[in-house]
Amino acid sequence: MRSVELFFIMLQTKSEILINPIATLTFPYPAETGQIRNVLSQEEIKELYNCCKDDLERVILSLAYGCGLGK
Repeated sequence: MRSVELFFIMLQTKSEILINPIATLTFPYPAETGQIRNVLSQEEIKELYNCCKDDLERVILSLAYGCGLGK
């Protein structure tokens, strides 16, 4: 959402738009829980990729891992 917000700020700065449509929106962020994230080792990541059955699974895994979508 921050990327979308910055995009509209840039458009407004360049006078491409007059009003920033998301300027009044607020987005609740999750509260900090104090938990430390577990980061996978390179060996664990290789193991995940080796379990992929086809290229589609590999692409989905790459997208999820690259965007930090894992939990």
